Amino acid sequence: MKMRFSLVLFLVTVYCLPAGAQVTAPAEINPVFEGDGGILANIFRQKCLGCHLSTLPAGQRGGAPVGVNFDTFATARQFGDEIVARAVELMNMPPSGPLSDEEKQALLNWKTLGFPESTLPAFYFSATQALELPEVFIIDENGNISSKVKTGMQLVPPYAAPFRFEIQQLEVIDLEEEMSQ
Repeated sequence: MKMRFSLVLFLVTVYCLPAGAQVTAPAEINPVFEGDGGILANIFRQKCLGCHLSTLPAGQRGGAPVGVNFDTFATARQFGDEIVARAVELMNMPPSGPLSDEEKQALLNWKTLGFPESTLPAFYFSATQALELPEVFIIDENGNISSKVKTGMQLVPPYAAPFRFEIQQLEVIDLEEEMSQ
């Protein structure tokens, strides 16, 4: 199976950013709850909150049980496994019809990553010419996260924006083993 390296939450081309700035892929649904590119904005608000909104009274929830809400991270995270099971595996939610392949993949990736709340930051430090990534994932051609890796990356000349980084070392981490701990 052909594999490609992808930064799940980041574009491959990285621009010089102040420390703490976040880089997101605007054309994709990021597998995080918050943010313009996240699950809340791109899936839940459009497909789920018509029934799973905490402010809806029992008679206006379209059959959704009271308390099964997806408008806050805490409650969406609480029901994360069930959301994936119903919307991706069983495809019986939402009632209006199945999610798109991109939406299903975003929910699967959100689950694989442990249901993160917000985008993970990427920092570029000019003193060391290194890009520090908290987590990098290997994604297969179907968009499935297959492995988590630790990596070191160094700036590649020429040193003009957009900056290019090269992988210096790569250590694959067993995703299933780490999730079971």
